[in-house]
Amino acid sequence: MNPSEPSAFAPDDAASQAAGICFPFPSEPQLSRNDLLAMVPPAPSCDYLISRFFMYMSQFFPILHGPTFQKEYVAFVGNPSAVDLSWLALLFMLLSIGLHTLDYDDALPDDLRPDRYTLQDSRMSTRRYREAAMICLSKDQFLTSYRLNTLQALLLVVYEICHEEGVERGWTLLGIALNISIALHCNAESAPPGLNCMEVERRRRCWAGLLSLYAYQIVSYPGVDMLFLTNVTATLPADVNDADIHQDSISQPSSRPTQMSVMIFKIRLFQLSSRICRHLKGPNKFDEKMRDQFDDEITEERRQWNAAFPIDDDEVPSLLDFSSFAHWSLQFHGHHLYLLIHQPFCRPRSNPTCFRQQSHAKCINSGAALLKLHQRFWEIPRLRPCRWTLHGLHSFYTVHGAVALASCLLEEESHISDSLQYRDTFIAAVNRVEKLQHRSPICMKAYPMLSQLQ
Repeated sequence: MNPSEPSAFAPDDAASQAAGICFPFPSEPQLSRNDLLAMVPPAPSCDYLISRFFMYMSQFFPILHGPTFQKEYVAFVGNPSAVDLSWLALLFMLLSIGLHTLDYDDALPDDLRPDRYTLQDSRMSTRRYREAAMICLSKDQFLTSYRLNTLQALLLVVYEICHEEGVERGWTLLGIALNISIALHCNAESAPPGLNCMEVERRRRCWAGLLSLYAYQIVSYPGVDMLFLTNVTATLPADVNDADIHQDSISQPSSRPTQMSVMIFKIRLFQLSSRICRHLKGPNKFDEKMRDQFDDEITEERRQWNAAFPIDDDEVPSLLDFSSFAHWSLQFHGHHLYLLIHQPFCRPRSNPTCFRQQSHAKCINSGAALLKLHQRFWEIPRLRPCRWTLHGLHSFYTVHGAVALASCLLEEESHISDSLQYRDTFIAAVNRVEKLQHRSPICMKAYPMLSQLQ
């Protein structure tokens, strides 16, 4: 079946509501296992999309153990009819996210395109593959019967939703994933009996991925208190590469960044974000000592990122390792946290007693930094595979940065050096949001407001 054809099986809203037992996923009773298998593209295209996922997106959300998936994929190719529905759901999510990496590549020369794959409407196809993954999980009765593949597929569904549509649309599914991960002992402090080292690490990676997704939710909804998750004494995944994990042992961590280094940093961000957001919703959000303490902690996290990925902000990451772009991906979250803790102190007119010039300057710097990061993900050719992430979470951070920067520039008392440069940065960001609004729910909502500020 041609993956670029529109979905012929997606249920309408009335049918979906009538089949409420399948909440929150669509129901298609007449769709058979063979129908789902027929949606998998031909082997060359399938291989290509999976390789795109592991080459580009797995670097930012490494919840899978690559060699294990490859072994399972080889078995699937040899006997597709024997595949478990939850694993098939996982495969469809890798295809969906892999296809996202091609989303903005329609200008590539023909000789750089895969021979047997014609991209006509990647957005329609990715949604179609996600629908297929959801139907697989639904038909597998995932609400009452689940395994590790179920959780992995569900986490990738939430990850895609957060970056493609917005974190608010993944909240309910994330709660389901949390309960499934607890049921599968992913948060166990010690290894569950009967599992080898590889199986234990795969569960710990899922727990790490879950916490990183909660980090997105917490900073998007600072009033939501998820601090209880920081008290769970789960053992973190080993900071090692896939090749270092064996059934009976795990090699010692490398002194260089590994495939899991980014995830380890994201877990630390989850813990820090939880404490910051709990503080901000409390009565002492104008406490300057706490502001300075959190500022120091964010700065220390950024120092560790710079040590792991030794590049300056203005330098291009390694040409030999795509994972070095993770340095910039983490910076989105870091500057967003700076804004959260400093914005209560940066408004001289609305709150003159709490105004602090250093917080005002920090909001200007971090707001402009977020717009610069957004520009990089939009303009740098090597980041084209990640440009689709600007549809959701990264544009959410950028809109926050644009509003913070604009509010500082509009303050009458403000005398900002390089104000014209900041205005140019803001205007360029508004232009990018305008271009994205037809594909991004966040940009569609934000553009009218930003254009008025402009």
